[in-house]
Amino acid sequence: MFWSMQMPSFLLNPPFALSVLILIIGYYLWHKWADQLTWKRVFIIGIIFGLLLNVKAYAAILFGLSAGISLLIKRERFNLKNIFVVVIAGLGYLIAWYLWHQQGSFPFIFKPLWFVRTMFEAKDRLYIPRFGHMWWTLHRDWLTSPRFWILAGGGTAAFIFGNFNLRLLGVKKLGNKFLEINFLMAILISIVLPLLFVQKGTTWNTIQFIYYGLIFSNYFMAKFLSQIGQSRFFLIIPVILITVLGGWEVFKTYLTRKPAAYVSEQELVGLDYLEDLEGNNVLAYPYNPSIKKESAPPYPLYIYESTAYVSAFSGKQEFASDLMNLDITGFNWEERVKDKKRFFESTDEIWARGFLLNNQIDYVYLVKDQDISLPADKLGLKMIFDQEHVRIYQVLN
Repeated sequence: MFWSMQMPSFLLNPPFALSVLILIIGYYLWHKWADQLTWKRVFIIGIIFGLLLNVKAYAAILFGLSAGISLLIKRERFNLKNIFVVVIAGLGYLIAWYLWHQQGSFPFIFKPLWFVRTMFEAKDRLYIPRFGHMWWTLHRDWLTSPRFWILAGGGTAAFIFGNFNLRLLGVKKLGNKFLEINFLMAILISIVLPLLFVQKGTTWNTIQFIYYGLIFSNYFMAKFLSQIGQSRFFLIIPVILITVLGGWEVFKTYLTRKPAAYVSEQELVGLDYLEDLEGNNVLAYPYNPSIKKESAPPYPLYIYESTAYVSAFSGKQEFASDLMNLDITGFNWEERVKDKKRFFESTDEIWARGFLLNNQIDYVYLVKDQDISLPADKLGLKMIFDQEHVRIYQVLN
């Protein structure tokens, strides 16, 4: 409702879950070895944090900023060894960026309060249309309009409280330890960045910064509950109940026996067969979002979203898939997808056959009603698997 995922649905994002584990291990060792920080330990901690960009870029950005600011605040920790922890992690980020990011452009766009505005405008969020109408009326004179700043301030407060809920009580337990200053900086940065920036390609992706803020705020909330539990234990139960009820819609949506998407047993048989074949390049049918609108959950994965599930289950490389992540990492995928769609719709035998050979396609993978406009034999395709609703063609040279 307030844009950010909450705890019940966090594990839908495995890279996020893995990045949290890396952060916990890194911070634990940095805190544990604080007074006996040898150069060997500096490199160990730096390398652990340096893995973050390979797993989740948001975690890497958050760590780099929060650790750097925390070292400046906690001056007694501002020494060469602690600085080198951040430097080594940064070198890891640079290497990862060079290896997998295709374009050097900055991935974020400056759009202040985009999440606040759309939280009130989108029907699948908080949705208060009157707020949206007022925003568009007042923002024209935003620089000189006190009413706009009241509106923006109130909306921002609703956005923060809606996402963090009673976790904000935990801020009362802020200490002066370097670790806790790190956590506090991470929380603040996790709020500020999505309030100021959206991401190219997938606009809402920067909300993932807040996921880490929620994790770190749980640390302070646990300290708060621990303290009141010693003298006012009866308060713990209503606090926990209010927090759980605040995520009731999330529980209902994600903690059910019916999944959002699935891979059928028939497809698994086909994908297992594909995995054992020689050759590496697979062409699957283009993702069509309109089919999902006509269906109901649980969705087969080929309907649910553009994903790399064929690659994940077969170990082969697809010609073009998982478009959201291609966008994020800066790949120029538009021409590939255009050619992919053209192949399946084309009546030009020469172009279609040339497309397969020029792109070194080894196999064409089709599911259920998916088909090619031209006859398979005209394209040099040989049916090698036809079972239930999965068909696999081999491209003959």
